[in-house]
Amino acid sequence: MRVKLFIITFIIIGLTACMGNANYAYNEKVASNYFYVSELFEEVYKRLNDDALRVSDVENLRDNTNNVIENMNELKNELNIDSATEFHEKALEYFNLVSKDFSDLADSYVNLNCDCPEKKDSIRSLAKELYNKTSTIEDQMLEEQVKFMDKVGLKPAK
Repeated sequence: MRVKLFIITFIIIGLTACMGNANYAYNEKVASNYFYVSELFEEVYKRLNDDALRVSDVENLRDNTNNVIENMNELKNELNIDSATEFHEKALEYFNLVSKDFSDLADSYVNLNCDCPEKKDSIRSLAKELYNKTSTIEDQMLEEQVKFMDKVGLKPAK
């Protein structure tokens, strides 16, 4: 994931488009939302695997990711950027997976009322599957971001 973060950061920093450009602003906001959620997600995933997860961690991840989803929907409506549809949908797929599927799983882990290693291991295994699924979605999101940037003429600096 860290390599992807670097690539997206490089793309944002290296963009040669005008700062007032709606396409540039959209790309920057989506990338910013992604960075924010991915850092929260990574931390909660790590805590789950370290058996150090707290209810507040899960609530924070879910609440903040839901806020990002709301922000993304408002942003898409405000800017009306049709050329970003696939990129937008892929980003929402990532955020929804984190907000719903992963957060629900993490919530079930943190609310186990027993010292049951089998259940914890089972949840950790499912969490790993979701983690791998988010990695696949991230790859697809990056592909859609590059297509979007090509469509609207945003190019990374050489």
